[in-house]
Amino acid sequence: LLAVPEERRAWVATSTVARRLEPGLLISASLAGEALVNALTATPAAEYVVLDESGSVYGLLVAHDVDRAFREALAR
Repeated sequence: LLAVPEERRAWVATSTVARRLEPGLLISASLAGEALVNALTATPAAEYVVLDESGSVYGLLVAHDVDRAFREALAR
């Protein structure tokens, strides 16, 4: 969506900026540490949909943010 200029968004079909949610792009909010890294590396992507225990959408996890957090932790 951010790649589409705001003045053009009304004329851009959702299907041109959407993508299919593959099973590996859905991750559990309970994952942490090595289990989280393993889940992210199993299906490399820029973003992941985070699901809570009931399977409802909890949020969006951006891989770049995870990478930055690990780099900052290692720098300490």
